[in-house]
Amino acid sequence: DARLAALLDNVAFLLNIKQHHVHGVPLAAPFDLEGHRSTVDGQLYVIDVARYMPPSPPSANHCPGSIFYRLLRPEFVRRWREPLNSDAFTKFATADDNRAVCDAWAHLVHVVVPTFAAELLARERERLRVRERECADERGGGGLISRSGTALPRVAGSAIGGGGGGRRGGGRRDNNRHELDALRASSQLVDALHRTGINLRLL
Repeated sequence: DARLAALLDNVAFLLNIKQHHVHGVPLAAPFDLEGHRSTVDGQLYVIDVARYMPPSPPSANHCPGSIFYRLLRPEFVRRWREPLNSDAFTKFATADDNRAVCDAWAHLVHVVVPTFAAELLARERERLRVRERECADERGGGGLISRSGTALPRVAGSAIGGGGGGRRGGGRRDNNRHELDALRASSQLVDALHRTGINLRLL
C-alpha cells in the first residue's frame, strides 16, 4: 500500500530509523510490523510496533532473543548522528547496520551515561552546599534567617522554629515526608534518565 509506505517513511524520519530490505521489500520499520486497512472504516492501522527501536548489541551475558526486547530508547535514537536499523543483529541487517548500532551503544555507555552521572553528582553537591549554608544560618542567631537577613524567632512546636513542643507524632510525619520526598526524587530521576535516552537497566 503506497499510502502506508509513505506514512512509515515519515515515522522513520521522525524516529531516525534506517530503511532496509525484508525479503526484497524496502522497509523502515521492524520486520514483524503489520499494516492493515480496515474493511469497516477504510482507515489504516499498524500493529506490532514494540520493536521500532534498534536493539542493544547482544553479548554472551544476555539471554537468547534479547535483541527482541532489550532496545535503545527513542530519545537517544532520535538524536543519534545517523539512522539505525530496527532489525539490527537479525538476518535483515547488514554488517554495517550492526556496526552502526554498536557505535551508538558504545557512545551511550561510555559518553552519555558518565556525562549524566557527573552532572547529577555536581548538582547534588551544590544542593548539599546550599543546605549546609541554610543550616549554618539557622544555628547562627538561635533562629532562622529570613530572606531579608532578619533572624526569625523560634516558635515552640511550629514548622518555622522546629522547637521541642508539640512534637508528638512528629517523627512519624517526618518519616512520611522523607518517603514522599524519596519517591518524588526517584520519579524525577527516571524522567531525567529517559529524557537523556538512558535505559534504567544501565544504572
